[in-house]
Amino acid sequence: MQADYRDLFPILATDEDIEALINPFISAFKNRAMEQLEGQVASAKIALARLSSPSIYYVLTGNDFSLHINDPAAPKIVCAANNPEKVMTYGAVLSLYVFRLIRVILKKDRINAVL
Repeated sequence: MQADYRDLFPILATDEDIEALINPFISAFKNRAMEQLEGQVASAKIALARLSSPSIYYVLTGNDFSLHINDPAAPKIVCAANNPEKVMTYGAVLSLYVFRLIRVILKKDRINAVL
């Protein structure tokens, strides 16, 4: 969120899953509606600031774990939990993982998986 808009928006636009979500930001930037854009970005930053914690950084960094849990060559068990006091904050991160997990496990030639 601290990146320059000229650098950030082209990168975000490459992901078709979020293209519709970032369209208002890109549109405001292209139309040079900088006050509108700053208001939009400020709203997003406030929501994202709640995710700023060493625990979340630890979980979301690195490449030591694959979500291919039903790979016949390397099956895995994933255990995810939420802190009831921070359900509104961490719920978004857990939802992201579950969404990606579902997309990854729904492939041919995989073993059965239960969520």
